[in-house]
Amino acid sequence: KYKIQNKPAIKVVSQSVDEDNSNYSIIKPNKMQKEALKNLQKLRLLRETKGLIISATGTGKTYLAALDVKNYNPKRFLFVAHREQILKKSLDSFHKVLGGDKKTNYGILSGNAKNTDTKYLFATVQTLSKAENLNQFKRDEFDYILIDEAQDFKKEWIDSINYILNEDGSSKILYLWDQESNY
Repeated sequence: KYKIQNKPAIKVVSQSVDEDNSNYSIIKPNKMQKEALKNLQKLRLLRETKGLIISATGTGKTYLAALDVKNYNPKRFLFVAHREQILKKSLDSFHKVLGGDKKTNYGILSGNAKNTDTKYLFATVQTLSKAENLNQFKRDEFDYILIDEAQDFKKEWIDSINYILNEDGSSKILYLWDQESNY
């Protein structure tokens, strides 16, 4: 049997860094995140375009993803989840890592919000997969796409996300999967 240890998912090294009028925290990755970041970099060196992170709830998958996005520095990033609550919490986590102006750099596409003209877009899959929303994006618009809680996604949701991947296969896609899932 495995024993679950409650170790912090992140360490905040310094609060309230002010760079270009954007407040954010410097995040130091934990041991699991460091190892995963190394492995994601190895995948990129091998020209792989898809990655899968499977880890227990509370281990820091969202911060890991934000750290990887920071390392990759995409032109445009899409975060997809099945619940708006996840989007809002994840947007805050990404902002802590990436910084920038929250109002102009970060947007939400959901049943309640349609702020899509941003570098970092956080979308519910239900809203994104509607034709009128999906068709507003070009196939090469996002060079990094993250699917959070991928174990909860239906096949048709994944198909709709595949619709906006670069046709040449160069889009990077990362799946986050909860270890405790029954799937």
